Amino acid sequence: MLLGLQHAHKYLGYLTFLLAIGGLVLALAGAGKDAGKAALLSKVHGIGFLNSGRLNIVLGIALLIMKFGVAGAFASWGWWAGLIIWGACEPVGKRLVQGELATVQAGGQASKKLVIGTVLEVGLLTAIIGLMTMTRLGKL
Repeated sequence: MLLGLQHAHKYLGYLTFLLAIGGLVLALAGAGKDAGKAALLSKVHGIGFLNSGRLNIVLGIALLIMKFGVAGAFASWGWWAGLIIWGACEPVGKRLVQGELATVQAGGQASKKLVIGTVLEVGLLTAIIGLMTMTRLGKL
């Protein structure tokens, strides 16, 4: 069971990263001007990126507790750093990306915040994946 949980956590993280890249591509392709592309990006971002990232956090916590116990899991600095970095993804996703997409869907035009938000999300996820790869957490 532990091996399955490890694989689920790892590959869901990669899927989340792939969805973030897809969101960046859609933002650069004109989702800030076209309501149809904005609706697609809103679904990819809200349902795909944010929810898969939240589920991955839960899987990571379960994996750490199963492997190290409660005390050992919360003593790991890499876990806390990854959680804090994901905590930065939440407001970026809600304020910069989803807020701009709501403006486009209402008939307006997005500012540069949409592209900046998606670039920040890709950068933050790159930091999380790099952190998990370089620490012993990546070798659970």
